[in-house]
Amino acid sequence: MDAASPLAATPVSNKPFATLEESLDALVRCLSLIAPMKHWMVTRLSGDDWSILHAGGEQREIARGMVLRWSDSFCSRMMQGLGPRFAADAQAVAAYREAPIGRAMRIGAYVGQPLTADDGTLLGTLCGVDPEAKPDFSTAQRELIQSLTRTMSTLLSVWMQNERARQSEARLRLLAETDALTGVANRHGWEALMREEEEALNRLSENALVMVIDLDGLKQRNDTLGHREGDRYIVSAARELVQATREEDMVARIGGDEFAVFVRGATREQGPLMHERIRQAFRRAGIKASIGYASRLAHGSLNEALHAADASMYRDKAGRKADCAA
Repeated sequence: MDAASPLAATPVSNKPFATLEESLDALVRCLSLIAPMKHWMVTRLSGDDWSILHAGGEQREIARGMVLRWSDSFCSRMMQGLGPRFAADAQAVAAYREAPIGRAMRIGAYVGQPLTADDGTLLGTLCGVDPEAKPDFSTAQRELIQSLTRTMSTLLSVWMQNERARQSEARLRLLAETDALTGVANRHGWEALMREEEEALNRLSENALVMVIDLDGLKQRNDTLGHREGDRYIVSAARELVQATREEDMVARIGGDEFAVFVRGATREQGPLMHERIRQAFRRAGIKASIGYASRLAHGSLNEALHAADASMYRDKAGRKADCAA
């Protein structure tokens, strides 16, 4: 082959991609050749948070890590069957023309494809947009885009399964970091989990819920009924927290009378529901506690969520004291 030819100047590697980002980038480059659009993006869905997992193309105002509102998007309308998956002239489709995201950016042409797990769970979408309308997509373009979408779905599903397996292994290691009294994780185990989960949540563009629980009146109970009764109270609280959460969640005793709970994948709407579930469980068990919670969204951090949950707990404590005084 002539050394000056384009093929000779562009060596092709057969090495496997090292990261999900590299794999998605290669697939998006293929999409750009099949159907040139100003922007292609791979997204993840968690509640109403629509996170950009990978962004490629010319519109750099959309970047990896951004979080948009799912309910504002063309893709949400596509998934409801209100608009087609291929819209060469998106403004000719009423559901797309009226979508709020269209006020933030001009979308003339649109491609949307669901990314699903083996069980049909919607993981996110593949989305292509262009500010100008396009000629209608050919049959060959549609078939190739749908095939690449299935490839992305498989890639994401396998990658997420591997992430889950790695997290399970990490949690097994953390089981050694347990509180001797309650059997749940201790503060050291909690802090180690936060570091592990922060990295995983960033890779997955996933949300989480953090809760902080402070038992009320433990010192008074110890002083009047003895430390053995106080220990029973702490153990009872830990048991109720474990029963109110899933196996994949984590409960930790991070202080003498303080617990923390981590709930992976929880949307912001699930925070109040989880708060009420624990409140009801404590009420049935005769446990009084102040409870705070905060969501760790895809663009935030667990440390920020923990501080927000702690502040929420103190507001709950102050409000309950005010109610008692009244």
